[in-house]
Amino acid sequence: MKTSGIRFFVPWVIQALRVFLTDLPIVILNTIEDSEELSFLDFFGWSLWTIGFIFEVVADAQKFIFRNDPRNHDKFITSGLWRYSQHPNYLGEILMWSAICVSATAGFRKPSHLLGWLSPVFTYYILIHVSGIPMLKAKADKKWKGNPEYERYIAHTPLIIPGQRT
Repeated sequence: MKTSGIRFFVPWVIQALRVFLTDLPIVILNTIEDSEELSFLDFFGWSLWTIGFIFEVVADAQKFIFRNDPRNHDKFITSGLWRYSQHPNYLGEILMWSAICVSATAGFRKPSHLLGWLSPVFTYYILIHVSGIPMLKAKADKKWKGNPEYERYIAHTPLIIPGQRT
């Protein structure tokens, strides 16, 4: 049982804000009464979402298989999608939320609706600067810092976007 209301309230508000910002494009669309025919942006957004979903699922599956192989105990993954990006699963996540916003943009009617783009920006910021990569990097550095293979991987593998210079 929580003994301090503020210790319960603050995390709850932060989570509520996260959900609101992440879902903002859909919240905006749900406030619009008229609807238009499907557009190129809808189909493009859905295609981009599918690519992001595949990226995230494949990256997670590759990491799951890697971790469950006893030969990989105390190793870090550098194969599959992980060869091209240090966090391909996060690339998939960012693509998915960006794609939802691309599709939603087709239905936006007012300049204020463009605030829906806070969703992918927020997702990117949280994953890159707050709870995603920084926490994983600290854990990985604790385990492998000083390992020449790890140092080479970190130095030469793009953080998120394959092909992007590190």
